[in-house]
Amino acid sequence: MDSLVEQYYDNAIQNYNSGQYEKAFDIFYDLAKKNIPEAQMEIGYMLYEGKGCRKNIDESLVWFKKNEVRNNSEALRMMGWCYLKKNNIEDGIRYINKALEMENIDAILDIGSFYDLGEYNFVVEKKKALTYYTKGCSLGSRYGCKTMGLLLQEMNMSIAKHVEEHIGFIKFFKIVLQGNIIKIFINMIKENCFFKTRNKSKGD
Repeated sequence: MDSLVEQYYDNAIQNYNSGQYEKAFDIFYDLAKKNIPEAQMEIGYMLYEGKGCRKNIDESLVWFKKNEVRNNSEALRMMGWCYLKKNNIEDGIRYINKALEMENIDAILDIGSFYDLGEYNFVVEKKKALTYYTKGCSLGSRYGCKTMGLLLQEMNMSIAKHVEEHIGFIKFFKIVLQGNIIKIFINMIKENCFFKTRNKSKGD
């Protein structure tokens, strides 16, 4: 973006962050028509969420498709979500998987949640969900670390052992210390969940 376009774009961001969604939409839309990729993505998001405009999944999909040709992994992921909202499960998962192959962290966590909750024709497989959450965490996602920790707790597995084997303590704590997620793990330690392993039966 040149300086004037960038200033115009920043103005839209400021309007969005202050809750003036309609003003933000108008600016983003003007820039999107001029083929500014970042603005096209913003318009796609706003149409998808119905912020500053009437929610329109079909129109949202059109704007995300403009960035598909740029090999934009987030555009591919959002195309996937548009298809899912249109109840086209096959194309929805296909595009999210395309974004996943490009190591889009949110796409990785999306697939993890599908396995975790059994959504969009996925069979519940907690171990597979854990694999995706762990991958997201290792790539620097605090949300990935949070979901990984909560699932380990649900599965009654040691978080410490899992972190040591799959991420490494130094890297892990660098990630979680960047946000309030550390409070979750402090509470788990207090509840003796961090070092908990699977309960053995009396016969073991």
